Amino acid sequence: MKDIFKSINVLNPSIVFIVLVLLTITTVLLSGIDVSDSTAVIIALAVASIKAALVLTYFMHLNHEPLVFKVFLGVAFFTLLVIFLLTFSDYSFREMS
Repeated sequence: MKDIFKSINVLNPSIVFIVLVLLTITTVLLSGIDVSDSTAVIIALAVASIKAALVLTYFMHLNHEPLVFKVFLGVAFFTLLVIFLLTFSDYSFREMS
């Protein structure tokens, strides 16, 4: 039973949790800055992407999974990125009335 507790490292998840809390505070503070709508969305998506990567890596243990899972996750995120880019490019070329 003692071997199980030796393999558990509490320091890494604690540091990641503190970083996630700091990024959440950063998101709240950045929401008060007066920037354009598209810049605010880009900043929010960037911070959310960093937080999602931390959660996937440390709390969902993606860093211990085989390469095939990482590749499929990369493909899914690339597809999501393409969908976001196509949506924002369509939005930017519309006429505002």
